Amino acid sequence: MTAEPLRILILGAHPDDADIKAGGTAAKWSAMGHVVRLVSLTDGGAGHQSERGPELARRRRAEAEAAAAIIGASSEVGGVPDGTLDDGIESRHRVIRLIRSFRPDLILTHRPTDDHPDHRFAGLLVQDAAYLLTVPAICPDSPHLAASPVVLDFSDAFRKPCRFEPHVTVDIGREFDEAAIVGDVAAHGGPTGRISNHPINAATSFVMPGTRGRFRPCRASSRPSARALARPNSEPLGSAGIRD
Repeated sequence: MTAEPLRILILGAHPDDADIKAGGTAAKWSAMGHVVRLVSLTDGGAGHQSERGPELARRRRAEAEAAAAIIGASSEVGGVPDGTLDDGIESRHRVIRLIRSFRPDLILTHRPTDDHPDHRFAGLLVQDAAYLLTVPAICPDSPHLAASPVVLDFSDAFRKPCRFEPHVTVDIGREFDEAAIVGDVAAHGGPTGRISNHPINAATSFVMPGTRGRFRPCRASSRPSARALARPNSEPLGSAGIRD
């Protein structure tokens, strides 16, 4: 790759969200030489049917780190207790500092219409933070960004208030097996079969910096390249799903 690497932040509410929703495309971007970070805002300590608390949180942190390492990405798991994420000022400022510290060109996260409160608040936090990332007076202890990153939404199956409709798809056929392993490691530390219940990922709507579009998983063929997808100064390819 001759162009300067892009910085791509895949931000989920829980330690396996980024891997399951964007593992395949993350693997493709990482292989192209881009800098990819998988982030969880919560500790994941409530995400199991029988295990819970600090022991589960430690396990899921280790799983997230192992999954990211498979594709050459970095991992960050936050300390907010699972199930308690909110969209208050303190949380917003935490996300602003997190984004500024990584200085991404592109962010992928949940839609703020998700019915899981942690997912919904993660999407809202990124949405609210995105407007303020370039404002020097907000969180002045954290250097502001010169330009807002592109923000894309993970896919979901919700139809209200608006159905998810992607604009651009990325073929992850070559990365599909690797993405399944990444998702499975992130979800349970190894092969369990649970990954079959989740989409793997690889499509997106593409928007200009400072706007928001949609990212949808699929196994595609004859689709645009991941670099074209992630290039922040490209023209948007459609209007549906773009929120100013």
